[in-house]
Amino acid sequence: MDQAFSRLRAHARNRNEGLTDVATSVVVNVLHISELDFPALPRSH
Repeated sequence: MDQAFSRLRAHARNRNEGLTDVATSVVVNVLHISELDFPALPRSH
């Protein structure tokens, strides 16, 4: 569940879209889960 939320959130942030809008697009099959972005990897210092 955490990974799914992270992908929805990353996709929304990368495209400046609302999280609810992205989630709705997945639910109504406008956006396929394979099209969701992956979260950025943590930066190493």
